[in-house]
Order: sequence, then C-alpha cells, then structure tokens
Amino acid sequence: MMKNKWKYLILAVLVAVFSFSYISNDQRNSQATVRADDITVTPYHRPTSDPLKILFVWLTSGYALQPQSQYTYVDHPKTLYTDSALSFWEAIINVGARAHYTWYKTTDNGKTWNEMKGETGKNLTISPTEEGSVSYQQEVRWYKLFYVPLVNPNAYSKVATIKTLPDPITAEKLDVTVDDDYLYNNQSDVATTFAHGTPTPENATGEITWSIDNPDLVTVDANTGLITANNFGKSGTVTVTGSISNSDTDPAVGTARVKIGGGLDDQTVDEGQTATFKVLGNFAQAPDSVVWHKIAPDGKDTTVSSGTSMSYTTDKTTYKDDGTKFYAVMKISSGGQSTSITTNNALLTVNFNYSPDVKINSTIVDHSYDDHNDANTTVNNVVAGDELTESGTVSDSNVNSKLKIGSIIIDLPVGAEVSKAYLDGQEEEYSILNDPDDPSSQLLMMHNIDFSTTQEHSFEVNYKAGDFTKIVHTSTPRVSGFEDPDTPIDGDFLGNSVTVNFTTNKLDAVAGNVSYGELTYSNVGKPVDGSVDNDASELLSIQDNRRDKVATKIYLSQSEPFKFGDSKLNADLRFYDSDDNFTVLTPDEMLISDNAAGDKVNSIGANEGQSIWLYIYHGKIDYGQYETSLDWTIVNSA
Repeated sequence: MMKNKWKYLILAVLVAVFSFSYISNDQRNSQATVRADDITVTPYHRPTSDPLKILFVWLTSGYALQPQSQYTYVDHPKTLYTDSALSFWEAIINVGARAHYTWYKTTDNGKTWNEMKGETGKNLTISPTEEGSVSYQQEVRWYKLFYVPLVNPNAYSKVATIKTLPDPITAEKLDVTVDDDYLYNNQSDVATTFAHGTPTPENATGEITWSIDNPDLVTVDANTGLITANNFGKSGTVTVTGSISNSDTDPAVGTARVKIGGGLDDQTVDEGQTATFKVLGNFAQAPDSVVWHKIAPDGKDTTVSSGTSMSYTTDKTTYKDDGTKFYAVMKISSGGQSTSITTNNALLTVNFNYSPDVKINSTIVDHSYDDHNDANTTVNNVVAGDELTESGTVSDSNVNSKLKIGSIIIDLPVGAEVSKAYLDGQEEEYSILNDPDDPSSQLLMMHNIDFSTTQEHSFEVNYKAGDFTKIVHTSTPRVSGFEDPDTPIDGDFLGNSVTVNFTTNKLDAVAGNVSYGELTYSNVGKPVDGSVDNDASELLSIQDNRRDKVATKIYLSQSEPFKFGDSKLNADLRFYDSDDNFTVLTPDEMLISDNAAGDKVNSIGANEGQSIWLYIYHGKIDYGQYETSLDWTIVNSA
C-alpha cells in the first residue's frame, strides 16, 4: 500500500512542476489588459485561455461560461453567471475535487482589486445604488479538502463590468447564438452548450431569460442559458428562445436552433449512388483516430476504414445495402490519458431502382452471299431472294425491374417474306404490320414475353429478301414493356442496329458529253482539252454494283469524223491515259480499261488521269458546229 501511495505522490509532484511552469508564465504576462464596454481594465490575474473541448470531453480546464459585462440602472440588481470545468485528465488526477469560487472587484479600472469576502458562489448578484462602473473577476480552484498551490488546478475568468445608468434602456431586438449547434444524446456524460444573447442597443438594461420548445430533447437553465441534451437517444431539433425584459414595453425576443443526435445522421440514397456519413458536432481539435464500422443487415460488424477522417463514403450502393448501419469510434488523448466516443448506428436506406436495365444485342447473317463486317451487324450486296437471319438476345439485369411483360419488335424491309420466328429456341407466333414512320419498313412483333421470371431471352427471325425500295435498310430491335397488362412503361428499350445493304447487282454506265467550246484558227495545230458535262469530269461514269465481279473490259471507238452538215473537220480525237500517253481514236475499238475478275470497275475520266483532247489539222475549215459520236463498249467475260 505504501508503495502505491508514493507512486501517486510522485505523479502529483510532476503535475505540480508542470502547473508551476504554466502559472509562472501567466504571471510574467499578468500586466495584459482586457476591455470591458469601452473601459480598459487591468485584470486581477490574467484570464485563463478558453478551454479546448471535443464534443462533451474537456481537453483543458477553464470557463465554459464567462461572466458577461452588462448594463443596469440604480437599484436594479444584475447577476454574473459562470460555469467552469476540469479537463478529463485533471479530473482523473483530482478525483473527488470540487470547485471553490472567489470573487474580486475593482472600482478604479484595475488599479486596485479587493477580494469580496463571503462571495463564494458560482454566480454573483450585484445591487448597485449609484451610477458608475464596477468590474469583477472570478477565480475557481478545484480541490477536495484544502487547496494546495501548484498542485491543485485553478482558473481565472475574464473581467466583467457592470455599468450602472440613471434610467433603464429599452432593448429593440435580441440576437441569439449558441456555442455548439449539435449535441450528442447517446453518451454517459450529458452534452451541454450555452446560449448567448446580444441586445440592440448594447446598453439595454433588461434581463435575458431562456426557454426551449421541446423539453423531451433538452433542458435549459432559464438564467444562464445552459442547454443540456438528453442522453437516452432521443433525436431532433430544438428551438432555443431568448427574451430580454423591458420596463416599458414587451420583451425583445431572439431564437437559435440546436440539433440533438448521436453523431451521425441516417442517409437515404438511390441505388447506384454513394452515401456519405459525417461525424457531427464541435471539435476544437481532431481526434487521434477514427475507426468506421459497418453493420450488415445480417448483423455482421466489419471495420471499413481506419484513420482520422471524420467522414466515410460508401461504394456505389446496391439494393443489398439497404438496412446497413454505420458508426464511428473516435479516440481522444490528452495529458497521457485517453477516452473514446462512439457514435450512434446510422441507418443506410437504399431506394430500390425499379428502372429496367435492358440490353439488346443482335446480328444479321445472309446465308445466300457471304459479305459482312466482323461484328456481323452489317451484310452487303443483298439481292432479292437472299435468305437472311436476324437474331439476338434481350436481357434485363436489374433484379428489381418493373419490367414484367414485353414485346420484341424487329424492323424488316418491305417485301421480306418471313419463314419462321423463334423465341428462346422455340418457334414463336408473331404479327407483322407496316411501320407508320417508315414506308420502306415493316414491323415484326413477338408479344406477351414473360420478364418477371425469366429476364433473358433469345430471338431469331428468318426471312427471304424481296424487291427493295430503299438501298440501305437499318433494323434496330427494341422491347416495348409493361409493369402489368394495364400499365405500359414509357419509351422503348433499344438495341444495337443491324444494316442490310441492298444492291442492283448490275454495272451501270453513263457516257458524258465532251465540249471543246468556240475555237479559232489560233487553236489549229494544237491539242485542245475539252470539258465534260458532269461535276466529276467523267467521260464514262460507272456504278459497279455487281455482286460477282467477272473480268470486264471497256473499249472506245470513234465511228465517224466531226461533221457540220456536209462539211467534215480534218481533226483527231486523242485519248490520254494516266501516263499522259495518247492514242488517236478510230472506228476500231481501243481497249481503255481491263479489269480482272473480282475487281471493281472504276469510272473513266479525270479521277483516273484520263481525258480526250481535240487536234485540228491545218487546212480549209468551214465555220460551224461540228459533232461526232463516241462508242463505249463494255465486255464481261463468261
């Protein structure tokens, strides 16, 4: 027992050394002054710094409620209210210590201070009998039986001045604030804060009293404004009302709001969003650590974050997260001691997403001719009579989807002859109607497909292409849905598009007319370039839409000379190739283009570096408009 006692005494001596150093530093600066209502007053002792507090845990000792400077008038009493507290670690060291109070006053702005004998209460009431200013300061000492300087803690308040006027001053309004606008309701130690009122004008002489609108959440001291939260978990927001009395009119009133809770608010989000939980309350400094926990709907408790963050954001939520709870455990250390605060369990509510998440993937195949892209979403060179299959899958990945019944709709080209349609591998009934928005399309529909028990289906439509009215047909399979037979879902769900590129399966050619304009003798003996009557300057415009491109040759000949009536022009037409070599056109066919099997036949003209020039020989020339004919011959190999 003696050994334990000596350990305690050594600890007390160490604390005293710390306190001595701290107090000595204060005393060296004790000449600092404070201001009280435009009066400079030298304090009896330098006021203790405002205490640090995290929620309801005091990290340092000091005054939670300082005595407030006030105005009054002769024979009208005023009370100075105070409240102070020990830090949690000093409270541990000084077990059983109680607060003892001493008041000091000065009438000469701090030149001399006198202890007020017999005034040992926490609060001080003054009844002035004459005009003037008197300043007051309180000292609080914490001890059990007797005070031991440098061992037991103490603190000094700020200076408060009571200024006495000859007559009362009416308050026009009252501004109300609170030190903390959030108080915890789930800790063993009750959480408190103070309300404060500032009148206008500042020298109003009335008394402020306090009330609240919900005594189930908090209590309030009518005189001091001390607000004390419940500690049995009841949450809500309370309105604190301050009322300053007036001698000749109604009181001036002001309000402030304080939220009561367990540290975390419940969160509600839509499925797919994240939820953020934030620790609420007033923190003079951050906790040493914050550990976040998640309680799954099945009751399993998991640590989800460790560090110092005062907030936690979930991953994107799913419907499975509905009903999950979160809480935080904060560790606070000071003076070699530590304590922890655990928040309430905050509920996460996830609003289920009932919107269908429909995906449609489709392909197109031409069984008669193999010309398609890698993704099988486009077929080319389709002709009437080709056998085609459009197929795909429809899936709704949202297990909570409101899509219960649906119809699969597929665009088909007009003239298509459907042989069979399949749903989930089984032959399915269907209907066909004209597309009201596209006269070149018709709509195949499979009705009353069950999505309530089976959320994925396959489809297939086999048809023979008919005579097309549109060279390119695009089909976008879609689903039209219902929540129930009488409740349609707005809008259709679209899939990827598939494309059918039809072809004429022919090689079409159009010869262009060549004009050499108005010529003069200056053009004689010189090659003259002509202009072709189309934008591309093509002598022979070719559209090669043949599906099977056999070897093809193109010949050109000039069957007769230039003529104007009975007059003939002594001239040649010269065909220039891409190497700028020319051949004179004659009635004999000249090979212009030789295309191997499989090659596309291109147009003849400027894009290929080809042209036809006129060369007029010297001699007699009759004036007139001369013309000739060019014959193009296209030969396909068998």
